[in-house]
Amino acid sequence: MAGSPVLKAIDLGIGYASKKGNRVIARSLDLELQKGELVCLVGPNGVGKSTLVRTLAGVQPCLEGKVLVGEKEIHHLASLERARKIGLVLTDSVEMEGFSVFDVVALGRFPHTDWRGILDKRDHLAVWEALELVGALDLGERKLSQLSDGERQKVMIARALAQEAEMIILDEPTSFLDLLRKVEVLNILRSLAWEQNKAVLMALHEIPLSLQFADLVWLFRPGEGILAGTPEELVLSGRIVETFSSPEHVFDPLSGTYPAKATDSIPLYLKGSGPPALWTVKALERQGIFQAVEWKDDPSGVYVEVLQRKDSIEWVLSVKGEKETFISLYQLLKHLKVISSNLQA
Repeated sequence: MAGSPVLKAIDLGIGYASKKGNRVIARSLDLELQKGELVCLVGPNGVGKSTLVRTLAGVQPCLEGKVLVGEKEIHHLASLERARKIGLVLTDSVEMEGFSVFDVVALGRFPHTDWRGILDKRDHLAVWEALELVGALDLGERKLSQLSDGERQKVMIARALAQEAEMIILDEPTSFLDLLRKVEVLNILRSLAWEQNKAVLMALHEIPLSLQFADLVWLFRPGEGILAGTPEELVLSGRIVETFSSPEHVFDPLSGTYPAKATDSIPLYLKGSGPPALWTVKALERQGIFQAVEWKDDPSGVYVEVLQRKDSIEWVLSVKGEKETFISLYQLLKHLKVISSNLQA
């Protein structure tokens, strides 16, 4: 049974306040964040994900309703008390180029030091432990300006960890990272939720990665508020497909990707197994000319057999009894384009 939420939004309205009046972009939001869970906030661009993140973290005021941290409203918490509860990682650029990594992470200790900010033995230990948890122990003595984008993101997460807060809230933590670094950062955040019992909430725009890593997805839909559920529930309900599809590009609930738009494809009888056959099918789908179908006898058909050799892969193409072997998938695809032109002529 789930425990009490560490953060709770009740009838929340978010947006922007100005002299001309409030601009509410979403209202009537009821949300709960639990320890030990990684929650991904997803939705179309411009729906208000960053605004919601900043409001839940107390950086931006609630326009309606309230946000509770434990039993207290977030805006009734003193800044130090809030910092002990919430570690925040935003997309804003950090102007600390001359600082060492250790110094940047040590800034996260401010809720625990005295007014002079002097670090004691426990603070030093907390900084090094935070760096170790994100796999950045070897970066401690380097300057922030010397780091890659992926390394910088690890440092920012370590700084939030050094606060020893119950929850970590992040806005687009994988922006500007290559795929491998995105996966690395998401694995770190999932480990923090599962192994350190942190509540982790992050806004993310990579839908396939959200579906892969999240324990719970908050799907933010324009004009409809937020629908919460496991990734699988939201895919099976059709809500993910509805939200992230257009007439030109349809999200595929089976693969979790956007397949190439298909043309009037020609059946191609494919035989093979394992990754070579799987990626051959993907290549055919991407080309949109031939569609791989179950192997059967068809004298006029186009056949491809994928053969996994010890150190290589071969593709044996058969058309009307004539066979040709290719050792390159690229060359096979080029040849199939010629064949399709002839068949459609």
